[in-house]
Formats: sequence, C-alpha cells, structure tokens
Amino acid sequence: MRDAAPPAPATISTAHVLWIVVVALGVVGAVVVMLFGGPARVSTSGGTLASPRGADIAGGVFAIVLALVQLAIARSMRDGRRWARTALLVLTILQVLGTLSGANGGGVLTWASVACAAVACLLMLLPPSTAFFERHAR
Repeated sequence: MRDAAPPAPATISTAHVLWIVVVALGVVGAVVVMLFGGPARVSTSGGTLASPRGADIAGGVFAIVLALVQLAIARSMRDGRRWARTALLVLTILQVLGTLSGANGGGVLTWASVACAAVACLLMLLPPSTAFFERHAR
C-alpha cells in the first residue's frame, strides 16, 4: 500500500493560486479584446486604420484556449509534476518577452498577468517547492 503524498508546501499552493489569477486575467483580457477590439492597426494602403475585428476574435479565442491549457498545466504543477513547472516557466518567459516587445498590447491586465506569473515562477523555484517536486519524482 502506498503512503499518501504529503500536502504541497505553501509556496506551491500560493503559486497555484497565482496561476489561477493569471488564467482569469487572460480570459478577461481576451473577452475585452473580442468585445472592444485590440490596438488599432495601420493598413498598408495609405496609412488608414484597418478594422482588425476578425483578428481580434481569433486572438481572443486563442488567448482563452491558452489560458485553459495554462490552468490544466497549473493543476499538474500543484500535483508535483516537474514537466508542468518547466512548461509554466517557458510560458512565462514567452509572456514576458511578448509584453516587453509590445506584441501583446501591454495594458494593465497584461502587466498584472506578467507580474503574477513571474511571482508564481519564483515561488515554484524556492527550496521547499524544489523539494516537493523531488519527492514526487520518485
């Protein structure tokens, strides 16, 4: 009979909550973009503003799907899966790079999401978290 796994340390529990916040911010941001449109884009014909409505909806749907994938990965991270921690770290690096480059709008929701994801990643890398992942790797 296998012993029950010890509960996750506070660092992992807090990181999981922060990932839920990141997902919620991503969904809210996606809905806002789909309803009100994203940043105005300049068309190639004479510098007039293009209506990116279709692109906004597609981008919003993509963002919602990505948020749901992040949620599933965060649940696996909470259960001690090292691959999930690595995947969340990679997603956070991509999110930070996208935000710094201005590719994803750079609004308040974006910066709040980046901040929460960065803190969650730091919490996942602290010694109690690392020990938690090592225990579950066996």
